[in-house]
Amino acid sequence: MVVFDSAVEGFFLIHLDFLAKLDDLAHLPPDPQLASMARNARAPESYICLSIALIRGRATGMGSELALACDMRFASREKAILSQFEVAPAGAWRRPYARLSRLMGRGRALEVLLSADDVSGDLAERYAT
Repeated sequence: MVVFDSAVEGFFLIHLDFLAKLDDLAHLPPDPQLASMARNARAPESYICLSIALIRGRATGMGSELALACDMRFASREKAILSQFEVAPAGAWRRPYARLSRLMGRGRALEVLLSADDVSGDLAERYAT
């Protein structure tokens, strides 16, 4: 069994630095390490053992994808914030959509992904089928 958790209060895993200036982030050169992180976020679905995500903070972008790729997810009602903000890049929403639609149905998955809104632990539980 593999359990993914965070030692950083308020965060599970986020995609990037939310405090950075967007103009600075938009002009970053391609980073092979970032591509490796994206592959690793999808890795749990190929594990031969059980994978569990303990979400006690923000899980955004790759953090959301890592949680979705796990066999089981446990989210704190008080602290979990889930979101997938990559709406604009062509096809970026398709990977999480494939997983989310199995958990909450097509309509809700599209609502969550295309709105890019934060989803609390309580709301995620209500949306799960």
